[in-house]
Parts: sequence; C-alpha cells; structure tokens
Amino acid sequence: MASHFVSFTQGTPPNPTKTNQPHYVNNLPSKSLLVRKALSTMASPDARPTILVIGSLNMDLVTHTPRIPVGGETLLAHAYGFHTGNGGKGANQAVAIARLGGDSVRCAMVGIVGNDAFGEKLRGGLENEGVDVSGVGVEEGKSSGVATILVHIVAPF
Repeated sequence: MASHFVSFTQGTPPNPTKTNQPHYVNNLPSKSLLVRKALSTMASPDARPTILVIGSLNMDLVTHTPRIPVGGETLLAHAYGFHTGNGGKGANQAVAIARLGGDSVRCAMVGIVGNDAFGEKLRGGLENEGVDVSGVGVEEGKSSGVATILVHIVAPF
C-alpha cells in the first residue's frame, strides 16, 4: 500500500506533540468535506505515494517600484510594471511537490478559492502542474485571496 502524508501550511497539526514529523492521513480530522473529498481520491488504485497539501491559494498582484511608497503616495511602476501570478503558501508547496516528485508521487491540494477569474486561474494552474484539485472548493459569492507585493527595484530609472 502506498504511503500518504498530509502537509499543513497553516494552523495546528492534528497531533501537536509530533510537529516535526509527517502527519499521516489517519490523524486528520474528518469534519471538512473538502478534506474528505481529497482523501477519497487518494484511495484510487494508483500505487504511488500521495502528499496532501492543506493551505492557501492566492493570486499575487506584483508591482515593481523604484522604492516603497509612504502612506498616501502614488508611484509610477518600473518598466517591468505590474503582473499577476499564482501563489499562496499551500499552492506553492503543492507545485513544488508535483515538480520534484514527477511521476513517482501524487500531490493533492485542499483549499478554497472564490467564484471569480482568479479562482479559475489558480485551480487551472495547479491542474497544469499535475496537482489533484478535487479538494479545492469554490466559494460562491466570494472573491479569491490576493496578495499585494511591491518589489523594490534597485536600478536607475
């Protein structure tokens, strides 16, 4: 039988006395419908070990600026300007696992996105990386999480 590990990127693990140990699926509270849905995909005939990541998915809103603005100040963005990118500690961890594990490991993600364009892009990005997103719920009437990132470019403008 394949090994199944659960990675928590937020909150308290099910067994706080073993915080430096992998957390086995059997220790996971079964209250969450999304977790149960993701765990059901792990019972497939696939013999590869599965790593289940429980964490956040955010759309990164990245702006390159000549310096960090003070309160109320408006700055022009650097030539690199503004871009968006998939992010979130949980999602980033799932992508890293999928890339490093290749075909030798399965990775599944549990989290929530909003019913919006960012949510679709976040789920699609994980799927493109080979992450099982059956445990990523879509919250109706809510926006997906975002992270505003200012990158201070140390270069002449």
